[in-house]
Amino acid sequence: MTKTSNELILLLEDNAKINQPKVAYRDYEKHQSNMTSIHLITSILDSLITEKKVLVTSYHYRLLFQSYNLTSNFPCAEKYILLAIENSKTDKSKVENLNALADFYYNRGRFQDGEIKYKESLNILPDDLDDNTYTNGCTYVCWYVSMTNFSSIEAADIYYKKALECFLRCKKYYIKKTGLDYLEYKKNQLIKSKQEV
Repeated sequence: MTKTSNELILLLEDNAKINQPKVAYRDYEKHQSNMTSIHLITSILDSLITEKKVLVTSYHYRLLFQSYNLTSNFPCAEKYILLAIENSKTDKSKVENLNALADFYYNRGRFQDGEIKYKESLNILPDDLDDNTYTNGCTYVCWYVSMTNFSSIEAADIYYKKALECFLRCKKYYIKKTGLDYLEYKKNQLIKSKQEV
């Protein structure tokens, strides 16, 4: 990977971090400037990848997916998350990318496609090690969030309970606690966002 492409990737990461809802609402002009930067950097990096001038990994495809999704270029976003899945080097990476695609489909109103991808994700890792059980629990958390955003917390409760079951099955205390804390954090975040609407 060239120095130029590495610099572009770092700029994309920085802009994506800055471009959070709280910042956007607090400073609209800064938000618009960040979006313009993301759009420009994404276009340049996309061109380099398309022309095969840089070596890319699943991570870079995922980053482009996130950037295109932020700028509402949904066809390109879908193209790159599919490439991220195809180029995943580990099962855990594939699970994370499938979860991102599933949530993307929920956001686009393609609920059946999202459900299929979440189920596919849950069939990758055997539930035999704490790390796998934790990762599957995180998939249920993602599904819980996706479902809640487009329905209700009550309707999504089945996925909350599935995540809870996974985390409670973890034998190592710190893995169990991390999962349970994450689940409660997401639940409280969703309740707060529902109350603000």
